[in-house]
Amino acid sequence: RGYLPHFDGGEKLQFLTFRLYDSLPQEVLDKWKSELAQCAELEREIVLRGRIEKYLDCGYGKCYLKRPEIAGIVQNALLFHDGTKYKLIAWTIMPNHVHLLLKPFEELGALEHSIKSYTANEINKILGRSGSLWQTEVFDPLYKQVG
Repeated sequence: RGYLPHFDGGEKLQFLTFRLYDSLPQEVLDKWKSELAQCAELEREIVLRGRIEKYLDCGYGKCYLKRPEIAGIVQNALLFHDGTKYKLIAWTIMPNHVHLLLKPFEELGALEHSIKSYTANEINKILGRSGSLWQTEVFDPLYKQVG
């Protein structure tokens, strides 16, 4: 799996991952960071990203996105702004995370917030819950988790 850095500005292809709040416990991420502390920065980042992707693919957490009606909310939200706010190149909805390849037409953080905010509200209604649904990272799964 490659890593495409995020350049917020201009219409450059971006690879984003949105993950559910319980898909990767902070303790696991902290342990990996500690184990890799002595590695060079680039090596640490590559290894950590690989571990994160493998962990997410194992399907930890409640995996709400495996429910068709919930995955449908995410799908419809992604398709809604295709062609206006971004050009959606490819996407996949996994049980506990979403991958997107897109070309943004506006600020990337605002796009991510819009998609995550709308889908969280709609999904929480179906689940009869409140609170965080998605991790709050902006662009990068290496940032500290909140929620």
